[in-house]
Amino acid sequence: MDQIESLCKDYLRNLFYGLKFLRVLQVENVYVETLPDVVGNLVHLRYLCLKNSCLNELPDSISNLSNLQTLDISGNGMQTLPNGVCLTQLRELAEVDLTEAEDESEIVALIMKMKGLLSLSLRVEINSLELFSPPPLLQKLKLTGCLVDLPNWLGSMENLTKLILFNSQLSENPTTVLQ
Repeated sequence: MDQIESLCKDYLRNLFYGLKFLRVLQVENVYVETLPDVVGNLVHLRYLCLKNSCLNELPDSISNLSNLQTLDISGNGMQTLPNGVCLTQLRELAEVDLTEAEDESEIVALIMKMKGLLSLSLRVEINSLELFSPPPLLQKLKLTGCLVDLPNWLGSMENLTKLILFNSQLSENPTTVLQ
């Protein structure tokens, strides 16, 4: 398996060197645990989809992607975001897994700095969002996990147009919080 991963990383590294003006990159269902640092050289990248790619982490160089608007890391089980990542221009972030995060508060703090975020998908545990304050422009929120209660801040989200609750275990009708 290490040989396959090495081949994928080498291929991706070589690919990234030749595509400096790339705006969309979709690496889906490819076995690679880490991306090469040269991904940070794709400064024109606006959309990065890394769905179901067995990624354990993102390289710190991803913070160089100043034009990135969409980052999809769903299906990877990443436990952390790179140090220094504050992609303030990011508009969509899917799916951050807080259930096995090494430092949940650090990830939450990074997301709260993403003031332009319009769409966010989180995998959460019971009551893990009480200290979270969503970005002010957020329009779409997907919460996946064993939520027993909705966070109190949910009712104050003025721009929210779409709320998806998946696999929740709510004991009360959620509309009371949303009124």
